[in-house]
This record gives sequence, C-alpha cells and structure tokens, in this order.
Amino acid sequence: KESLTWFAKLSAFDIEADDKDEFYFKVGYANFQENNLTAARAAFYEVKDGTSQYGAPSLYYYSHIAYTEQSYQTALEGFEKLLGDKRFKEVVPYYITQIYYLQGRYEDVTRFAPALVDSVKTSSVSSMNHLIGDAFFRVGKYDEAVLYLELYNKKENTTREEDYQLGYAYYRSSNFDNAIKLFDKVSKVKD
Repeated sequence: KESLTWFAKLSAFDIEADDKDEFYFKVGYANFQENNLTAARAAFYEVKDGTSQYGAPSLYYYSHIAYTEQSYQTALEGFEKLLGDKRFKEVVPYYITQIYYLQGRYEDVTRFAPALVDSVKTSSVSSMNHLIGDAFFRVGKYDEAVLYLELYNKKENTTREEDYQLGYAYYRSSNFDNAIKLFDKVSKVKD
C-alpha cells in the first residue's frame, strides 16, 4: 500500500526507458497484492510481452488475472507462452488443464495433462488427476479414466457422484468386482 502511494507520485514519463519494465511490474504487483486487479492488469499489460526479467512474471500475473475474470482464452494464450519457463513449471500446466476442462475441451485435457501431472505442485496433483479422469470419462475412454479416478479417490473424501463415476468406469472397463463395491456404497444412501 505504501509503495502505491509513492508510485502515484510518479508518471511513466518520469521513468528512464531502461527502468520502465521494472516500474510497471512493481506497480502491477503492488496493485495485485492490494487486490486492485484492474490497475494490476493494466500495469502488467505494459510489460508482459517484453524480454526483460519482468516480462514472464508480468505475463503470469496478467494471465492469472484473466483466469480469475473468466477470460479463459486470454489466460490460456498467456499460460501457453509460459510452458517452457522453469519458474512456472509447477503451476502453468494445472492452469492450462483447468482452462481446457472449463472450455469443454476434454480431448485436449486427455492429450495435454497426463504427461505433466507429475510436474505440478504436490497440492494440485490430486485435483489434476480428477480433471484428467473426468475428461477421459466424458470422452468414453473408461480404462484410462479408471487410472486417474482411482488416484483421485485414494487421496480425497469423494462425493457420491464421484464414487458413482468411478464405479461406472469400472463397469465399462469390465472390472465388475470393483464396480459392485462402489455401486453398493452409492446405493446405500437413502434419497
């Protein structure tokens, strides 16, 4: 907050050309921390396509803001540019997977995410397994869905719908013993 007070006393015209990327990034980051997302997005926009050390971080925050505002295509384009950046290797694949899923691009999820699931932050692995499993389920590839849905179900307290989904995937994969166990669990709820 204090930084923003000082930044407000400056204009971009007051800043040397060599320092503009740093200025815009710091203005953007301070606004981001203060949840002034419109101002943050505008500042990051000035730097996001640059080649300075502030370019990729600005693109990341710009894309994150677009994601939170449900501008998924804008976010996706930014995150795809960051795929090769080591600083973001633990978070970018998860964002891309989520965006494909939210856009209903389940085939893209099944092609993109399985190879990268082990590279994301540990806290996101279970959720990513669920997205992948559900995507395989939605495209009718039940054998593949079972693998990821099992990984998810082992780590999480699942809902009745999630148990049914895995049970149905077992059934469609001819794994009848496991299907029966889950269908039995699901059918015991009185509704």
